[in-house]
Amino acid sequence: MTKKTSIIKHLILMVVVSILILLGTMWGLKIYTRHQDNVRVPNIIGKSLSEAYSLLEGTNLRYEVVDSLYDKNRRPGTIAELIPAAGASVKPGRIIFLKTYASSPMRYSVPYVKDMSVRQARALLRGLGFENITERIVPGEHLELCVGLELKDGRPIEAGTMIAKETPIVMLITGVVRDTLSTRDLIEDYEYMGELSGTDSTVRVKPAKRDTTDTPDDWW
Repeated sequence: MTKKTSIIKHLILMVVVSILILLGTMWGLKIYTRHQDNVRVPNIIGKSLSEAYSLLEGTNLRYEVVDSLYDKNRRPGTIAELIPAAGASVKPGRIIFLKTYASSPMRYSVPYVKDMSVRQARALLRGLGFENITERIVPGEHLELCVGLELKDGRPIEAGTMIAKETPIVMLITGVVRDTLSTRDLIEDYEYMGELSGTDSTVRVKPAKRDTTDTPDDWW
């Protein structure tokens, strides 16, 4: 046997072994991944967790609740969303991730905004998701500073308080508090009350009484 023939035989043997290894790997992956063994994800939207568990267990699937959201028109504890979606083809034993409807809105911590400018305080609140924000002017030494937060009923909101993002927040902003009742408003109200009573309520100025005492011509 020549040296050339020996090299060719070894090359052929290497190719055959490589093909066998490749075929064996593909066969093993097919068994491991159960490529033909798929199940359909059942539609469990709107079902309770107990109902969802029964349906998923019947198809050899597991579930895990990863999040919740609030909707006042939905029944708390029911399924809002699932991943993969209903009808998807998955392997048996796959974990289905669920979102459920919560019984109350999620609450978030109110940040510390005292002594911030109006723009900074509003930007911080909006950045955290609080959008229902109004302002109320209060007296203060410096203008356009946020000196606190309160609810619509006047109760103060301290930093760190947990509230829902939809909660109306009133920012207390320092500014010039003007008297909303002017002198003209007072006069108009006085005239209006006179009309209601049927009397003439026009404000009249009584002329000063003239001194008619005779002055002696010879006072000098």
